[in-house]
Amino acid sequence: MIIESRRKGALTMGAMWSAVPVSFCAYILMANPSDPGIVVLGMALFTSLIFLPIGVFVYLGRVGILAGFNTMSPSEIKEYNMEKISLFMGISFTLTAFISFFATLVALLLVADAGTAAGVFLLVIMVMVFSISIYASGKRFKVNY
Repeated sequence: MIIESRRKGALTMGAMWSAVPVSFCAYILMANPSDPGIVVLGMALFTSLIFLPIGVFVYLGRVGILAGFNTMSPSEIKEYNMEKISLFMGISFTLTAFISFFATLVALLLVADAGTAAGVFLLVIMVMVFSISIYASGKRFKVNY
């Protein structure tokens, strides 16, 4: 199922994401080539490259790539509001991509320590995943809730 009305939103999400590689390139041009922060920021860029396409696909209604939904029977899937799930999870993946990258970049620029930036990166990922899991659990997305 593709939600046609969300195509513009998905294009906007993709266009906004272009700020991530531009910021990465700007940091590389400003940084010392032996700076370990480039590796940490590269890790954040790689994570962002994974989360954003998943977020856009889910936002468009491809919830089959979410854990558990690909193994559900059609009758079980009808119990859930797939439009709400795809909206929430798509935006969540996209926000995780943005926040993890830019929090790491800000930590590198303010502290100039790769270890601290890596810690910030991991902390942001864990907090985002934990928050998304708590919000999405339960009966919130059931049809008859």
